[in-house]
Amino acid sequence: MKLNKFSTALTIAVFAVVGLSGLAMFLGIKNAPLHLMHEYIGVAMIAVVALHLVNHAKSTIAHFGKPVTHVALAAMIAVGAAFFIFVPSNGVNGAKEISSRAQRAPVSDLAPLFNVTSDEFVAKLSAKGYAANANQSLSEIAKANNTNANFLITAILSKE
Repeated sequence: MKLNKFSTALTIAVFAVVGLSGLAMFLGIKNAPLHLMHEYIGVAMIAVVALHLVNHAKSTIAHFGKPVTHVALAAMIAVGAAFFIFVPSNGVNGAKEISSRAQRAPVSDLAPLFNVTSDEFVAKLSAKGYAANANQSLSEIAKANNTNANFLITAILSKE
C-alpha cells in the first residue's frame, strides 16, 4: 500500500473515532474509557494528519492560497478565541482538583463519600483483587497494586 493511501485511510479512521467519541461526550455519554480513548486518539490524530498533509504537500500548499481556506481558517480561529474570551475560567479544573485530593486522602476519610465504611471500602477493593488497608490513600493503593487510582474508584462504584 502506498504511503499516501495509508495516510488517507488513517486520517479517515482517526477522524471517525475522535469525531464520534467527541459527539458522544457532547451528548452526555461520559465515562473514563471513552474520555481516555478520545484524548489519546486525538493526540495520534495530530501525527496522522501531519503525515497526510506532508504526503499531499502540493495540494495542501495550493489550498492555503485559496480565499475559501483563508475564510475557513479565520472563522475557526475566531470561534476558538471566543471560547477563551467569553467562557469564564479561573485556571482551576474543579473536578480534577477534587479527584486529585480524593486520591491522596486515606481510605478512612474517603469511604463516607462512597456511602460505605472503611472496612466495606477495603473489602470491595479486596474482592476485586486489590491489596489495601484503611490507612492508605487511593494513590498508595494504586501504586502498590500496579494500577491507576481511577480504576480503583471504578471498582468501588461498580454494582458487582
